[in-house]
Amino acid sequence: MTTTTQPQTKPRTHTLELGSILISMWGYDQTNVDYFEVVAVTPTMVTVSQLRTRRVSTPAYLTSVVEPIPGDHIGVPLRRKVHHYSRPSIAIESFANAYLWDGKPQTATHYA
Repeated sequence: MTTTTQPQTKPRTHTLELGSILISMWGYDQTNVDYFEVVAVTPTMVTVSQLRTRRVSTPAYLTSVVEPIPGDHIGVPLRRKVHHYSRPSIAIESFANAYLWDGKPQTATHYA
């Protein structure tokens, strides 16, 4: 009987760095915008902490343009594996992923 072994492959490393800010936009009848800051890094994983946001403007009824407040953490840090699709991402929940933020404030919508 012959056994074959698969060649060992290294886990793919990511480009997220300490202090990187990620954005997660999700929702069904509204758009929620959450920001996360990378607070720890390993070659395949990151630990992120959610950030408070500030309202930049209110362009319409039940609509806000928001941006993160770096360093103003809320909640419990999350340790997540970094995935490589078209860009590095992490799963925040089963319904929400987070990607590297481009630095532009984003629009969130709300119910009354």
